[in-house]
Amino acid sequence: MAAPLVLMAEPRTALGKKNGAIRRAGKVPGVVYGPGHEQTIQVQVDRREFERFYVNTGLNKPFTLKWDGGQARVVIRDVQMNHLGTTAVHVDFYDGRVKK
Repeated sequence: MAAPLVLMAEPRTALGKKNGAIRRAGKVPGVVYGPGHEQTIQVQVDRREFERFYVNTGLNKPFTLKWDGGQARVVIRDVQMNHLGTTAVHVDFYDGRVKK
């Protein structure tokens, strides 16, 4: 049986124009959203780890995203790439489960 897919993330406090510093530090800013979340959760993931993970899993394969203070079963909804199409600059994680 295959091992469960898990990607580690960190909570993100820098928003807006401060995302440039996050990217220079080798991280990719992202959001977790879906019907079970009252507001989006701001996260950041290691760029190299994310790009390896993205190449292996693609967009529509469910996996567990873990960060300090929580976790969610998500799919990658959208990845924004730089103007050359070589580096991820933002990622959207979608949690489609409705939480009660």
